[in-house]
Order: sequence, then C-alpha cells, then structure tokens
Amino acid sequence: GSYANAFNTGGGYNGGGNGGHGGNGGGGASDIQLEDLVGSKTFTIGGGLLDNGTNTYGPYRSIVKGVYRIEVYGDNLSNCTVDSITSDDMATYEIQELSQSKNYMVFQVVIPNDIVSNGSYSGIEFRIFHGNVTGYQLDKMVVTRVDQLFLVAGGGGGADDTDNAPSGLSNDGSGGAGGLIGSNAFIGGRIVSGTATGPMTSSNTLGGGSGYGGTQTGGFRMGIGESVTYPTDTGGAGGGYWGGLVTNHNNGGGGGGSSYIGGVINSVTRSGERYGNGKIVIHWSDSNNGPSQLISEGIVFLNEPYNTERDCIHKGAYSCDICIKNGVKPPAYTP
Repeated sequence: GSYANAFNTGGGYNGGGNGGHGGNGGGGASDIQLEDLVGSKTFTIGGGLLDNGTNTYGPYRSIVKGVYRIEVYGDNLSNCTVDSITSDDMATYEIQELSQSKNYMVFQVVIPNDIVSNGSYSGIEFRIFHGNVTGYQLDKMVVTRVDQLFLVAGGGGGADDTDNAPSGLSNDGSGGAGGLIGSNAFIGGRIVSGTATGPMTSSNTLGGGSGYGGTQTGGFRMGIGESVTYPTDTGGAGGGYWGGLVTNHNNGGGGGGSSYIGGVINSVTRSGERYGNGKIVIHWSDSNNGPSQLISEGIVFLNEPYNTERDCIHKGAYSCDICIKNGVKPPAYTP
C-alpha cells in the first residue's frame, strides 16, 4: 500500500484496501494458482474485451463455480460502474464489494454453478460502464479464482498516518501484520481484540470498524482487504486469502490479511517479512543435487517458464533456459 493523498486511495494492488486521506492503504497479497480456470487470465481491449463507447465488456467465456476477483487497471476509473451478465437465464451469480481509485478497481463475483459457453449461451461477461467518464482508459482486466489459490501471502494493514508514533502511545494507529492469521490493527496504541468470522463489513461511522485481521475462514472478503468508509486519516486493510477489516478510526490502522499454504508442502508463514505487500519465497528441490535451492521471491506465476535471469536468481535451475544454454548447473552438494 501507499500514502492516501485523497479519501479512499492508496490500496496495494491485488486486494489492498484503500486508506482515508492522510492515512495509508493496506498492502496487497501475493498469490499463486496452478491453473487458469477461464481459458485466460488477463484480457485487454481487442484481446478478449470489446468496447462500444459507453462500456467495456467480455470475455464471453465458460467459467466454473467459485469466487472470482476481477481487477481492472487503467486511468480515470474512479467513477466507473461495473456489473456481470450471462445469456443463460437460469444462471445465478452475485457481485460483491467494489473498491476503486483513479488507476485501479476491483470487485468479486460469486458463481454458485458452472456457466457454460456453447451454441445456446455465450458464457459470462464482465462490464465496465464509462459513458460519462472523461479520459477513461482500460489497460487490462485480470480474472482470478480466489477460492482455488494454492499459495497466498497476506499483506499488512495500513497505518493511520505518517507520524511514526512510538508503539503503544495514544497516536499509535499501526496496521496489523499479514500472516497465517492476519494481526488485528491498533487503535490509540492498543491492539484491538476479537476474531473475524465469515464475511464482515464495517460501519461507515467514526470508529465503526473492528480492525480484525483476516483468518482462514473469515475477514472482509476472500482476496480483498476492506477500504475505509469514514473520511478520516485511517488505514486500509491488507489483502490476503481473507482480507482484513478497517477500524475507520482517526488513530486506528487496518487489519492484516491472512495467508494460505495448504497447496504446498514443508511450508511456513512468517509475519513482518517485508513492509507492505505480501511476499512469497519458493524453493525447488532436486533429489539428485541435494537440498532445496531458491527459485524466486515475490509473485511467481507457475504457468510461465523460468527463462530469465530475474526468475533464476539462484543461477542454475535445470528449468531455466539461460542456464541450460550456458551450461550452468546447480552447485554440487556435499553431505
């Protein structure tokens, strides 16, 4: 996340909640999914999306039941509206929370049953209405199924301001750290008590938010940290497996997002690995070459080959095209 220079801004990409003016947005999550469930993950105008001058729409794809996060990147998005539609009159779905700023907007669609594109039905499309918005620009739309991620690193909640108040003092409105269970936020130097259970929403009044961190079963929404709804200098919540909740308090931060490691083995989570956004570190193990070696840090997409030096920072993975070309191998293992 970043400093909120206006109300409801500053949230980190990938689910970080926006902060109040003078506060800070919540950090976004890092997450990985093994397979793309809609035929593609990223769409652009002319690349799965169409635009008729008043709305951008697409991608007309089959989609299996689940919870999907729809992220839109571009410019002058603050006043756009969204919806989802299908030609299958029997299909049902629910659009959930929307968070938006000038360059980024995110919403979720809950689909309880498969929606199939065939000769009778065109599948599902997501629409961004911009007919009355000057300077609208869409760079890309990213669709992610958030209930089938196999690795998530939760982002930290945003603080209430930039005063760097010492911990525990009355002006300490620190955000909660991301973790397997996201930490609760601080209000006036004290961490709030309580636990998120299921989807929760804060009241848009001063101090009307719980500030809870996301858990394995509850928080704001899956994949999205809550954005502030009361106009004061307060922090947005962190994104994660379940996003955290805001405090809406002028001396309060936002709750941290939770992490998820159920899709991998020999895994651990640690809070405070870096400031702001969630961080993922993956190690690769080759039984012929000893212990695991570092593959990559940060956001990793497993459906793309590790074929650049940026990805192969350990200099020697057999899956790296550059290493294969140059004859670079992992260092020999000595017991």
